Amino acid sequence: MAIAEAAIFSRFTRSAMIEVLDHPMVETAKASGFSQVKLLIAHVLPNAALPLLTITGLFVGSLIGGGVVTENVFSWPGTGRLLVESVGARDFAVVQCTILLIGVTMIVTNLAVDLCYLGIDPRLRDAKRRAA
Repeated sequence: MAIAEAAIFSRFTRSAMIEVLDHPMVETAKASGFSQVKLLIAHVLPNAALPLLTITGLFVGSLIGGGVVTENVFSWPGTGRLLVESVGARDFAVVQCTILLIGVTMIVTNLAVDLCYLGIDPRLRDAKRRAA
């Protein structure tokens, strides 16, 4: 399931890195004498990581949906198969609990992505301090 997601993620990473490499701050860092490795790690990667975090949160939802399909196609026991069998058996309590579990997983994932934004983007940390 993750191979298709990895292809999308790698292309998105490449385009984000190329976009940040064209930014004027990278030219300034090059002129300051940073090595290529230090430039990529200290300046390019943190700025390219913001859009990558966004799609990572979205990929969790598609992996959950893909898990439901995979578990049913290969008859693997799991939450997805439980959900489909419960719908077929009209066991609404199990369906509601499973959907709630999937929803909570998505909410926690999005919360984790938002907290990672605070760790990566200094503009968000500064805005949080000014608001307090």
